[in-house]
This record gives sequence, C-alpha cells and structure tokens, in this order.
Amino acid sequence: MKKPILLLLVGLSFNLNAQIDTHTSREIDSLIIDEGGPLSLMSIKSEERQKEWQILNRNFFSSKIARYKLFNTKLIVGKEEGKRVYIFSHTHCWKKPLGCIYITTDNKFIRDDYKVKFNISRDEAIKKLKEAKDLLDIEMMTREEFTN
Repeated sequence: MKKPILLLLVGLSFNLNAQIDTHTSREIDSLIIDEGGPLSLMSIKSEERQKEWQILNRNFFSSKIARYKLFNTKLIVGKEEGKRVYIFSHTHCWKKPLGCIYITTDNKFIRDDYKVKFNISRDEAIKKLKEAKDLLDIEMMTREEFTN
C-alpha cells in the first residue's frame, strides 16, 4: 500500500515541477490571475511559485542574476481606461555583508473583466450548446459537466 502512494506522490511532484519549469515569471503571474481568488492569496501564491521557478531555473541564469533571491511579492490592483489592471511587483535581494542590494521587477496585466470575449462565433456556440444538450439527454454527460 505504501509503494503505490509513494509512486503517486513522486509522479505528482514531477508533474508540478514540469509545469512550473516550463513557464516564465510573467506566465506564472498570468496563470494566478486566471485562477482568481482573494487578492491577498494571489500575491502569496505568486511568491511561492516564483521562488520554486527561481530554484528550478537557477542554472539557466547568468551568475549576476542568480545572486538575487526573491524577497517579497506585492500585488497592486487598479483600473485603467475602464479595464482592470494587475501589477505583480517582485522585489529581489542580493545579500551582501553590509546589507542587501534590491532590484524590483514588475509584471503588468490589463484585463477587460467587464466584457466577456468569445473565441468562437455565435453559430458555433449554439451548435456546441445543442450538442452538449443532446449528450445530456442521452446521459453521456452529467448535469454538472453540462453546467460547467
């Protein structure tokens, strides 16, 4: 019983590492915005994932950049021309004997949260909805899958 659980945990850790390893710092913040949730947790999640990403990619950074470690992350939210603006501000620290040298990187995202944008035409949407309804009627799809 212990062996299957161990294999599952190892598999999950490789899956998480592969996902974090393949994204850039900006993409990580973008994914966090898409996941949503309370703003205070979004900055915490970003900081945690950014630190994991930095550790996984340390060998790919130049020696000058690799000296800096993520110190903290702040999320600033506002509006710009009626659109929601998210700015993740990452402060990095290079520890030296007499203190830190800080640098800050910002990832800015502008989202039009008030208008829903579709990537398909109205006719395609109706066709997909009818197809899903038919699958629901013949019980090939659950009510929960249909509503999501």
